Amino acid sequence: MRKFIIGLGSFPYKKELENVLPRASTLGFDFVDTSDDYFNEDYVGDYVRDNNFKVFTKFSFVDQFKNFEQHFNDSKIKIEKNGTELYCYLLHWPYPFLYKKLWYKMEELYLSGKVKEIGVCNFTEKQLMKLMKNCRVKPMYNEIELHPLFQQKDTVEFCEKNDIQIISYSPFARIDKRLFENTNLINISERENTSIANIILKWNINKGYIPIPSTSKEHHLKEMELDKIKLINLDKDDMKIIDSLECNGRRRFNPDTYFSFKTKIKFLLISLGVL
Repeated sequence: MRKFIIGLGSFPYKKELENVLPRASTLGFDFVDTSDDYFNEDYVGDYVRDNNFKVFTKFSFVDQFKNFEQHFNDSKIKIEKNGTELYCYLLHWPYPFLYKKLWYKMEELYLSGKVKEIGVCNFTEKQLMKLMKNCRVKPMYNEIELHPLFQQKDTVEFCEKNDIQIISYSPFARIDKRLFENTNLINISERENTSIANIILKWNINKGYIPIPSTSKEHHLKEMELDKIKLINLDKDDMKIIDSLECNGRRRFNPDTYFSFKTKIKFLLISLGVL
């Protein structure tokens, strides 16, 4: 059963989050998405005011493999200092030679009750299949780049079959003009008296994804108020038009090529206990 509808991305913001985090829950946002390598967990802990507003964060610093639980606790202290909850812990990347061992540590956090949910980011269907062969707890989320230009259909299909919730980051494709100057999207947004950004968010929600747009501007946040998005009516033809924008238009990093050979060797040495 779907628990959340929309989250708020926090990268690359720090102190600027003061403008948006106190208001996010009142505008229908369910959680904020952060990470240890965004270096803003402290700010999230400072500015979240609603204890029902969840926080998702990530493990990214592979150098902390041996100190995994302490690293998690450090994040937890930063985020929960004013009473909010570190609700979900995500593995940021499918780190070569390490992601299965890291997932075991993630499972331990979950099974011991230290975090409510766990998941992954940037995993392809092949990587998920390998991870799930011997896992005790399957990922509850897969946070991936997903927008009309880059829909990752194979990964989405696998996740849907295995009850893994998709979280879509970069939902606006970094404000790609192929979306924001698209005649069809302009026409739909004018008909619905809303922004193209909200049309894209509604498309995500209709698909069953959880979009996590990022902003540090309160007026942008107000524009994306969930009650406004719920009023948008996208029929089957509208959805097909937006679906047809797929062009393998990745705007972020490819998890299959993200890590250099040198970095992979480092991960191998960490997995063997040499480093």
